Amino acid sequence: MEDKLIMKPHAIMIALPYQGHLNPFVHLAIKLASKGCKITFVLTEHFHHQISKSHNNTITTSSSEVDIFSEAGNSGLDIRYTTISDGFPLEFDRNLNLDEFWESLFNDFPSRVDEFVGEIIESSDVSLSPIFLVTDTAYSWTGTIAKKYNILNVSFWTEPAMVFAICYYSDLLRQNGHFPPTKIVSYIDDTHVLPVGFEDDVKDRGLIVPWCNQIDVLSNQAVGGFLTTVGRNSIFESIWCGIPMICYPITYDQPTNRKLVVDDWKVGISLCDGVSLNREEVAKKIKKLMSGETSDGIRNEMKMFEHNA
Repeated sequence: MEDKLIMKPHAIMIALPYQGHLNPFVHLAIKLASKGCKITFVLTEHFHHQISKSHNNTITTSSSEVDIFSEAGNSGLDIRYTTISDGFPLEFDRNLNLDEFWESLFNDFPSRVDEFVGEIIESSDVSLSPIFLVTDTAYSWTGTIAKKYNILNVSFWTEPAMVFAICYYSDLLRQNGHFPPTKIVSYIDDTHVLPVGFEDDVKDRGLIVPWCNQIDVLSNQAVGGFLTTVGRNSIFESIWCGIPMICYPITYDQPTNRKLVVDDWKVGISLCDGVSLNREEVAKKIKKLMSGETSDGIRNEMKMFEHNA
């Protein structure tokens, strides 16, 4: 009697090349693979290079390439990790040329993804392994590729649902005066974001690294608080480790996240309550988070969330 053939869905996953978008995609990839899916996980060559470079600078002096799914692969999960070009050389500064880079992500990069998906479909037996896309919602063009190859496209939103609702109804909110029309711009306008001499001033009191495993840091017993721009991943990791937060949102979903952390969940405090901030105010907020009635209240609330994020 012939063995019954088992269909194994094949997900091609394409994340936006930013750390805050990558982490949720990695978690979803591992979850799908653990449920029996085959995964092809795609990053841009530049983003992969950044991860490898940062990892090597922190962990070792070697120049070895990093496979973010090495542990998952060793456990038997079917995850293939690969890269494609975003159309620019590695040395091209994507932060200083943000408009040009984003324009390429929407005009040039789609054709590269189209070719990549086509090659996978051509070399696969889709009757045994039906292929579908899982792509970042920011990529508005992936539905066209899915339609071309008659496959399903799953749009994955990596930020809070509240932020999605605000974006979806932004025109309506503006019409009713809930917030003025604004233009989102990059707040990174210089590769040297620290003041001249800052690293020398703090070298005996602190450590500055280009990248670290945030979970490893937050889970260290010496850590009593976390000053954060309140990205979604940082919130979950902080709550998971039971570390209260001092929130200093800058852009995108961060102001909304601050409201959730401070006003709704009460597991953190705001760094800046006004329009300006000085060193005395920073010291005051650190003391408030680390000791006293406010600190006790936050830590009690944190215990209700710990290991449930």
